Amino acid sequence: GGGATPGGRSARPWAPKNQYALPWLDLTKIVLKRQVVLNIVRSSRFFTARLIQTIIIALIIGSLFWNIPVTPDTWRSSIAVCVLTTIFLAMMSTPHISLVFSTKRVFFKHRDAKFFSASSYVAGLVLTQVPSSTIESIAFAVIVYFMVNFYRAAGTFFIYLLVAWSASNCLAGLFRLVAYFVPTMVAANAGAGMTILLFMITNGFSIVRQDIPPYIVWIYYINPLAWAIRALAINELGSPQWAVPVSPSSSETIGEVALDAFGLGSNRAYIWGAVGIQWGMLILYSILGVLALKYTNPPPPKASVSPEDARLSVEAGVLSQSGRQDNLSRRAMSQLSSMFFLGSSRSREGGETGGSRDKGSLAGGPNPADAPLATTYEEGALSGVLERTVLPFPQCSLVCRDIRYYVPDPSKGMAPGVVKGSDDPAIEGKLQLLKGVSLHAVPGDLLALMGGSGAGKTTLMDVIAGRKTIGLIRGDIFVNGHLKQQASWSRVMGYVEQTDIHTSAVTVRESLLFSARLRLGREHDMKTVQAVVDETLELVELSSRQQSIVGEPGGVGLSLEQRKRLSIAVELVANPSVVFMDEPTSGLDARAAAIVMRAVRNVADSRRTVMVTIHQPSLELFEAFDSLILLQRGGRVTYFGPLGAESASLLGYLQAVPGVEPCRPGYNPATWMLEVTGGSMSTTFAAAEHDFPQLYADSQLRRDNDAAAEAARARAEKEHEPLSVGTRFAASYGTQVYWLTRKFFKVYWHLPSYNMVRLCLTLVIALIYGVTYLHKGDLDRVADGQPLTVAAVQNIAGLSFSMVMFLGMFNCMTVQPVVYAERIVFYRERAASMYSPGPYSFATTVVELPYLLTQTVIMIGIAYFMVGLQIAWTPLVLWFVAFGLTLQLFTGFGVLCVYATPHILVAMLLTSGINQLWTFFNGFLIPFDQIPHGWKWMNRISPTTWVLYGLVGSQLSDRDNPMIGLDGEVTTVGAFVTSYFGYEYSFIWWCVLIIFAYALAFRVMSVLFLKYVNFQRR
Repeated sequence: GGGATPGGRSARPWAPKNQYALPWLDLTKIVLKRQVVLNIVRSSRFFTARLIQTIIIALIIGSLFWNIPVTPDTWRSSIAVCVLTTIFLAMMSTPHISLVFSTKRVFFKHRDAKFFSASSYVAGLVLTQVPSSTIESIAFAVIVYFMVNFYRAAGTFFIYLLVAWSASNCLAGLFRLVAYFVPTMVAANAGAGMTILLFMITNGFSIVRQDIPPYIVWIYYINPLAWAIRALAINELGSPQWAVPVSPSSSETIGEVALDAFGLGSNRAYIWGAVGIQWGMLILYSILGVLALKYTNPPPPKASVSPEDARLSVEAGVLSQSGRQDNLSRRAMSQLSSMFFLGSSRSREGGETGGSRDKGSLAGGPNPADAPLATTYEEGALSGVLERTVLPFPQCSLVCRDIRYYVPDPSKGMAPGVVKGSDDPAIEGKLQLLKGVSLHAVPGDLLALMGGSGAGKTTLMDVIAGRKTIGLIRGDIFVNGHLKQQASWSRVMGYVEQTDIHTSAVTVRESLLFSARLRLGREHDMKTVQAVVDETLELVELSSRQQSIVGEPGGVGLSLEQRKRLSIAVELVANPSVVFMDEPTSGLDARAAAIVMRAVRNVADSRRTVMVTIHQPSLELFEAFDSLILLQRGGRVTYFGPLGAESASLLGYLQAVPGVEPCRPGYNPATWMLEVTGGSMSTTFAAAEHDFPQLYADSQLRRDNDAAAEAARARAEKEHEPLSVGTRFAASYGTQVYWLTRKFFKVYWHLPSYNMVRLCLTLVIALIYGVTYLHKGDLDRVADGQPLTVAAVQNIAGLSFSMVMFLGMFNCMTVQPVVYAERIVFYRERAASMYSPGPYSFATTVVELPYLLTQTVIMIGIAYFMVGLQIAWTPLVLWFVAFGLTLQLFTGFGVLCVYATPHILVAMLLTSGINQLWTFFNGFLIPFDQIPHGWKWMNRISPTTWVLYGLVGSQLSDRDNPMIGLDGEVTTVGAFVTSYFGYEYSFIWWCVLIIFAYALAFRVMSVLFLKYVNFQRR
């Protein structure tokens, strides 16, 4: 019996008989209350937006099908309204996937801790859906039902409402079930998409029920959309309103003809059967969901640090601990730090700053490998660092005078720092974040920018670097004595952002090579570029990882500190004169921070001007800097000047203030200075005993700094011409196009999660269409010597409609996460003047072509021939070209929506909304002649109008097969398509040109948004 339990005992007498603390009903009530708070109370804005969207869509549908008359030619519009009702309900139910995933991981923790059962969780989600679905169903039904002129009787209206409400709850349960079963949001969206596809093409409208092949007709009978459409259609077309004879000589009514044409039947028992089936399916979905949640587990979290890096970090921690136990004196630690960072200028005799450093400390002192947390460089790597100046660059001095920065006040006058009573109307009422900051830096100077939270460190750096996108900047910035010109400044300046922004699907070397080639200038050949990349890899110790994929933070790829070193390397390969680094050691352990700071020290030693923001560094890191500018909360300068050997200059200045407690021996001066000046976390909001910024403003040090800055500016102005680097971009237009295209082909090759998924799904979709519409396009075979029916035309038009809308929308939505992830990289690289938006957009367009072509070949090669569409040169070529351009059109539209909106969720919402409008107005659900006059323009500007025109027209507009029209009269297929849909065969190639024009327009608009719109707020 030892195997009965993990502990080897078959039973534990102390264990409770019930594994939960409360009865099931009580637990379910508790869970329901929590779900009400989470999904209704705290998501009220979401549900308000859904209600507004419901009303807008209902008004559009109602006005589009306004006051449908009762004639033999209009019954199809009534069925189209029923179909649109179910499509809308399906689309409105998909957000339940994200609602489940927002609480799913928490549920697993609660489940494992025996808080409550899966059935309580599922019941809570089901019941919280009811209020919102009720309100939305009522709003939709009231508007649509009466605007389209459905039969105005209480019984039929409430049946319409009941069916819509039942379908809404059933479909929400279906999408929740998908979310219960799959581990990730991506998989859930893919599963939901395939489910919608199957249900859309087997709902009895795209292909009529009697024409669905018998081997898949079972999907129709488990399809909640099909049952809803049948119930809604019987409820309306079986009403007395449609009990009008088709013709004076006919005994059949219009309603009976319409229901028979789609194989729906007229027995009203189907209505109540549909309602029962909807709720029965909801119960089934809920039971399956309980089982899924009970027996599945969340995916394990991915490690953000590789095992090797974890081992090194542990070893470094042990070394650091043993180092502390040695009780090294502060001077010894400082000397050790000096040797570690290639010789600090403040450790040299005389305490000078700048200039060439004494290299003797490396030769005569202890080996850097003996230092705590150190990682030894090879001799070649060190010499490579010092030889980097073989690439010429203009040395730049930097002088900033009275820098002030203002932004719109979000507090409406309540926050401290709001400008009031100013004579300058441009700054009146704005929030001032920087207050008269002045500083200067020279080549070889390593300047630390420090201060507490909210002091304005990053703000000051962004202002100097020219990275601010909002706000008003006042003051002067001089580069080599001349006022800064951003176009040339961005070419000689490197900016390492605090957030490591990289393209995830390229290797480390590819990232550096791309940056170097586009930023080093046209005069450097590829051999030189490769050498710069090699040296930089050694400098930041990434040579061993140069072929590793960068990856996403927290996923497979580089660890956090490796990503930080890559961020530095991406800027260093550009051979900049001035380097800004925002919190380069943030989030790193001591060993990783030491490696990063040694690289920073080396950059300054190569006669570059370096400014680094850093937050409470360790003693070792602090000793690496030459000078310091200390800001206090509100953007005021507390200290600017040299640090001195062992921070003597800083300590002497602050300790001279009466009442300031001296720094204890061995104490970190960086921590001490923040504590005494009110910049530490414990003193940021405390009332300071001294106004240190005012003391600095009145000090001799500030006057000396101002004099030194003006002297440096005047001297540099005489010695240097205004900074000029030629054109804004270092690389030519052709070089930009080549390297961007090269980069994105590599990116796409490393993205099987995107490309293989869409290609495999295209294959599956093609097979689904081929099997569902098998031989339905061969009209001679379908006719079998008899006149064709409207259903035959409906099948081909429905195939074209659903194929275009589904696969196009699939491409549109799946490309957006990829584009959005790259957009932030584009903003960084554009700010560095690496390339212009034109080549970028061209490259992202070209890289899609092979994959879109493959999708087209798969779809046409399988579905076209399985369906039995015309095997003739004109229709086959037109379908191939038009379908490929349509995929490009939808993909380009998805890209455009990302560039035109601030966030991907907004882009997806915009994409979905516009796609619904294209679905309503493209002429399939309601032909052009029946669209109300006020909406006809929407049909003409919808790109899918011309897609359907070309695809359907090429197959049917020239066919002379006899058929029976909607009015029961015999006509030809070509004549019916021309008269009913308005598709002229002579216009089909113009449709291809229009599709191409839309695809091109979307790409051009993308370039314009990239060029003129920046959603970064800095």
